[in-house]
Amino acid sequence: MKILAVCTVKNEGAFILEWLAWNRLIGFTDFMMFQNDSTDGTKELLQLLADHNLIHYQDNDGARYKSPQRYSYRCASRSERYRSADWAMAIDIDEFVRINVPGGTLPDLIAAYPEDAEEIRLVWRVFGCAGHKEMSDDLVTSRFDATLPEQFARRLQMPTKTLFKTASFSRFGVHLPKEHLFETWNSYTGSGNRTDPSQLNIFAINDAEGGTLGSVHHYIVKDIQNYILKCDRGKSGHPGREMDLPYWKIWNAKGQRDETFRSKSEMIRDEIERIDRICGGEALKLHRAAVEWRAKRYAELVKEPKYARVLSDILAYEYGATGLDFVTDLVVAEV
Repeated sequence: MKILAVCTVKNEGAFILEWLAWNRLIGFTDFMMFQNDSTDGTKELLQLLADHNLIHYQDNDGARYKSPQRYSYRCASRSERYRSADWAMAIDIDEFVRINVPGGTLPDLIAAYPEDAEEIRLVWRVFGCAGHKEMSDDLVTSRFDATLPEQFARRLQMPTKTLFKTASFSRFGVHLPKEHLFETWNSYTGSGNRTDPSQLNIFAINDAEGGTLGSVHHYIVKDIQNYILKCDRGKSGHPGREMDLPYWKIWNAKGQRDETFRSKSEMIRDEIERIDRICGGEALKLHRAAVEWRAKRYAELVKEPKYARVLSDILAYEYGATGLDFVTDLVVAEV
């Protein structure tokens, strides 16, 4: 079974190896990764991974598009890799599939569904900063364990990311595949139930059981310092959309701890080391350089009034602080 993952990134070299390691472990067999306008070493890391046949890489620097993400998805949908894959998924660098069936792989998840399944809609489980202010090189999946109380999250219509049969859809979408090709549409939720017909064309659904078979852990904001860099980078799907305190308020989930991925940290680190060995010891060097770049970039950004104000607003909201005194406290030392 060939299972394709498609991802587009910008200045996210510090997170690529953890994402790739986990997705290799759970059974993605092919990766198409796109980047645009990165300056942190992302391009060099993706090229290295491509040179060692771990991913397929396309550089979109200078491409004409309104949305880098959607442009990348169009390119992926026209590719031979899409046509030759059995299943596919568009999954961002801050999204990690959680599988709750024996075996813990994507083929195991697919096998838990009826044979007519054409898509599996996995709801987001959103994770917040968990009280972390400063950036760190710890694993994202084990560091950020704060999420919404389960009984509350189950009442919400949450965005989904969809694992789907390529033979049933013409192309990728951000949350859902596009252009279903057959009269009968066999869609299931991450809890194994048929998707409500009224929600077939809606990217957010209510999975009242909370994804008993599978879900997607989404680490949208990370810590406060990384969020400032996210504001600088902007959204790949909506480049003009402002990201500041209101966005933080929506997505900094809290109220319950979920330490599921803590038990996976050793296997993720082992897989990162395996990837590095395949790349002749060069992958982790580029990763560390990207981590250093983030520290330096943060120190530059918080000297600008725009980002200093976002930082101050978030700190005031989270900790009852006022003024810009915290800017100095949170600046990462030059590496």
